[in-house]
Amino acid sequence: IVQSRPITTLGAAQSAPTVDIWGNANLKDVMPGLVSPLTWSLMQPQLEGAMRRQYRDAGYTVPAHRPLIRRFWGRPYFNISLFNDVAYELYGVLPDQQAAAMGGLVVPGEAAPRVPSRRQRLRWLGNKLRFVRLANRTQKIAPEQFRLVQQRWQEERQQIPTLDRTALLEKLAQHGEVAQTFLVLHLHLTMAMSGYFSALRDMLTGAVSALNAAHQDGYTPGSLASTLVMGLGEVSSAEHSYRLWELSRQARQAPQVMTFLAQREWASWQQALAGTAFGTAWEAFLDSFGHRALYEIELANPRWRAHPDYPFQVLAA
Repeated sequence: IVQSRPITTLGAAQSAPTVDIWGNANLKDVMPGLVSPLTWSLMQPQLEGAMRRQYRDAGYTVPAHRPLIRRFWGRPYFNISLFNDVAYELYGVLPDQQAAAMGGLVVPGEAAPRVPSRRQRLRWLGNKLRFVRLANRTQKIAPEQFRLVQQRWQEERQQIPTLDRTALLEKLAQHGEVAQTFLVLHLHLTMAMSGYFSALRDMLTGAVSALNAAHQDGYTPGSLASTLVMGLGEVSSAEHSYRLWELSRQARQAPQVMTFLAQREWASWQQALAGTAFGTAWEAFLDSFGHRALYEIELANPRWRAHPDYPFQVLAA
């Protein structure tokens, strides 16, 4: 007779994942749909290369056999297991902290890390100081580097209408030279911002209880940190929103513009707004931000310069 009963002696170590776990983390917010082949052919090597460069600059070499980003059924995913490994190895960041920073998931069944030794803690401290120096250098050079990227972009905008198919494909193949530099700077600055914000949130943990007891505000460390940094200004990623707000104030003072917005015939904007101060300001807005779009990482999505429906709808609202 063969006895059958549950196995109870494998231990917790057997439940730890043996393969990388993938998640769409904050990718689901910027690319919720399927990614087109053209976008993926440019996005994957550039982003993979930039993230590997980012980690290498911070002191960690990503193993060649472990990719950082890949597609599953046409949608992009990040290697959450690898992100967690790097964050802990470099800075002692735990998986739940990493998940909070990325808006992703905590890898199921992941064993808790061992109590770090004094040597490990000193290594983390050294890596953090190294990254602060790296972030400070990046902050100093970023404005000039971004200016050069924008200058090259403006020059290529003038050239593109004159290119034939072969020349356009060659231009796309060279796109990585510009994008790689921009992406590395962007990743360094984004990681620095995330680190500083996390430090602020941790500093506020002790103050939240006393503040809530005194004022019954219901703050969490994260919400209080967000409240404190709100309105600082000079947020490049929000610059188009500031400009749209200014345009909305200008539109309110112009009956002709308000009539156009009420009719919602966006394709006629050049004729409807010709000769108005708003029309001139709108053209300046498109010159600066016309390359943007809803879910703009996907190249198949129309740019505001060609289809300005969305920003006009924002103004009309």
